[in-house]
Amino acid sequence: MAVNDVSMHIDRGRIHGLIGPNGAGKSTLFNAMSGLVPISQGSICFEGVDVTHLPVHLRAPRGIRRTFQHVQLMEDRTVLENVLVGMHSSISTNPFKSVFGLGAEGSPDKAAREAAREVLQFLGIGHIALTEMGGLTIAEHRFAELARALVARPRLLLLDEPAAGLSLRSTEALDALLVRIRDEWGATIVLVEHRIDLVLNVSDVVTVLDNGSIIASGRGQDVIEDPGVKDIRASYGRIEVLRGMTLRVPKSHVVAMLGGNGAGKSTTMKCIVGLVSIQSGSVELNGERIEHLPPHRRAQLGIAMSPQHRELFPEMTVKETLEISAISKKLTKSERVLLEDKILSHFPRLRERYEQQAGTLSGGEQQMLATARALMLQPSVLLLDEPTAGLAPVMAREVMAIIKELKAENLTIFIVEQNVRVALQVADYVYIGRQGAIVAEGEVSMFSDEDTVFRQYFGAA
Repeated sequence: MAVNDVSMHIDRGRIHGLIGPNGAGKSTLFNAMSGLVPISQGSICFEGVDVTHLPVHLRAPRGIRRTFQHVQLMEDRTVLENVLVGMHSSISTNPFKSVFGLGAEGSPDKAAREAAREVLQFLGIGHIALTEMGGLTIAEHRFAELARALVARPRLLLLDEPAAGLSLRSTEALDALLVRIRDEWGATIVLVEHRIDLVLNVSDVVTVLDNGSIIASGRGQDVIEDPGVKDIRASYGRIEVLRGMTLRVPKSHVVAMLGGNGAGKSTTMKCIVGLVSIQSGSVELNGERIEHLPPHRRAQLGIAMSPQHRELFPEMTVKETLEISAISKKLTKSERVLLEDKILSHFPRLRERYEQQAGTLSGGEQQMLATARALMLQPSVLLLDEPTAGLAPVMAREVMAIIKELKAENLTIFIVEQNVRVALQVADYVYIGRQGAIVAEGEVSMFSDEDTVFRQYFGAA
């Protein structure tokens, strides 16, 4: 049961933060509130009205809007066109006809366009209103999706990890905007976020979920001082994240670990590189135990990771990012240039943007840079944590094509993914994780039916 006996009261005109470890039930609760997931018992009331059985499209006109953890926008349309879609329940004509160019009779009201531009200006991205989404940065994608949710002036705004992938500067801008949305627009906000500092800065009330239940709720600082919450923040707390998990990544193979939120995918990867300590068992590289070694020693032995949120320095250029990554290899200048040229042969986009700052790259280009940075370490094992997360389908295919090229060069790759389709295209062997344990494994041919994988191991088709 993903959420169990959860009872929450969201005060009007407040920001209510919702935090907890992976698998705590945050996204499930969010999906239930917005109508994407039905609840088996209990009720959901909004402004005194029971909306438990209302579908998503009927909750939106009542003033409930949301964003998603993985941005869902039309990449071949402008920012303004994407925002206009958020007006579908509040304008007299059909915004989809305008967006897809189906005739003047389908053009949205002039007031709708003015409202969309007003929101874009409010969020600080009015200057990109007529720019197609495909070439924009992660921050611009995040703010565009926020604009789409905000344009209909919702009374309840549900934000699912809006700071994911943002730089410190963009996060600070988001921090200020959320407070303004509450104070100037009168919106009630429910915020799911892993960045605790952001939640504490803006939230009037913070609720902590653990294993599907509420373990603390109240003022932010009081909640953080709760002993149970301290445990979670320090070391995944009393939750046993991984349970008897055994994986093997053969040399020159691509091994994929699949699973939903809370499966233990990212934790497994962090255990391999040394960012999370294991309580029992071992981590071995070429037959040698390395679980006692710190992360930098494991990197020197040939393990490199491209993290889920890229973790790039936004002010550094592509050139500077690659150069700094290679420092530990102690290469001569000519050796570094040759290595860099070889790696950039896989990433022509990065070669074109060689002098461009990382923070100005699109989401897909940032993912490419994070992977190229890891390759500058000349690893024997490359770990890729959710390499297609948040990417448009076209860009996701381009990233996976690069992984196929690396596979053809016999590089050993371990990839964790929620996107079953793309992972099955490159993997030789597959592990399926659920709640910290391996529930199935085998050659990729065993999992060729994507729908079967979803039904049996993810619980949905």
